[in-house]
Parts: sequence; structure tokens; C-alpha cells
Amino acid sequence: MAGSSSAEASVRFSDGNRAYAEEDFAKASELYSAALTADPAFGAAHAHRSACHFAAHRYADARADAALAATLAPADANAQYRLGRAAFALAEFGASHRAFAEAARLRPARADYRKWLRKATAELEEQGVTPPEHGVAVPAAAAAAPAPAPKARFRHEWYQTADAVVLTLFIKKVRCCSAACAPCCR
Repeated sequence: MAGSSSAEASVRFSDGNRAYAEEDFAKASELYSAALTADPAFGAAHAHRSACHFAAHRYADARADAALAATLAPADANAQYRLGRAAFALAEFGASHRAFAEAARLRPARADYRKWLRKATAELEEQGVTPPEHGVAVPAAAAAAPAPAPKARFRHEWYQTADAVVLTLFIKKVRCCSAACAPCCR
């Protein structure tokens, strides 16, 4: 009997994924709910239904489903990420920060997880709260900060009309060699 309900849950889950890919979030949510009726401990179905709630701007429902998914599958970085997004949308920046930190810890190569962790950190700092350190490992490629770009010696402006494109270059510290151009170099 358990195998039958698990198989039914998998079928409903797959159907829900197809509906979600077609951006029919209401139908996808119903199908994920049907999967959860067949198997209430199906963590991925909770996580995916959370995404449907989020797309419909039902952030409290999204947070509840994502929290349950994260409880059922604590190693699922995507469930943590969805929990963080829902909490962020509800302006619960502490909970959001914890969830993003856990998602980034579980999948350190995902730049979007680190990006949202930085956003939650900035919101906490703006509120005067020091965010806790979570020991998020950053891959070596991401840890190496790019060298600062050299100061630009020029800038440009342009506009386009029906007949022409006008490009104006402004270049710093360039001397003309022509006496006729001398007034512009002063």
C-alpha cells in the first residue's frame, strides 16, 4: 500500500512539475497538494508547492511549506533557499539570513544563494542588527576578488537620429599637436 501511494505521489509530483514549467502555478499547486495527500512526508513536493505560493505572492504559505520541506529534508539546499526567499518577502530578515546561510553552506557553488545571503545581511545591518556568522564556505573562484579596474581615461556619449549616429569621446590628459586645435586643449 505504501508503495502505491508513493508511486501516486511521484506521478502527481511530475505532473505538478510540468504545470509549473508551463507557469500554471494554481494547477501545479493542486498537483503538489495531491502528491502530499498521497505522501505527506514528500519534502520536495512541499518545496515545489512553496514556489507556487511564492509565485502567487502568498508569502506566508510559501514560508510554511518551505519550512516543512526544510524540516523533512534538512540537506535540501533548495528548500532552505525557498524558505529564505519567503522570509525575505515577509521582511523577516533574521530568518531569511539563517536560511540563506544554510543554503549557501549546503551548496557553496551557487552564486544566487550567496547573493541573497548578502541581501539579507544588508537588510539586517540597515536595521542595526549584526548578522550572525554562519561559516559559509565560499569556493576559491568566488573568494578571489577581481582586481579593481583602472580608472577610465575617457568616457563617451552617443545618440542616434534617423540619419546618423553621433558619438562624442571625452578623453583626459590628451594634448593636440596642431596649433589649430590649441584652444580646445587649454
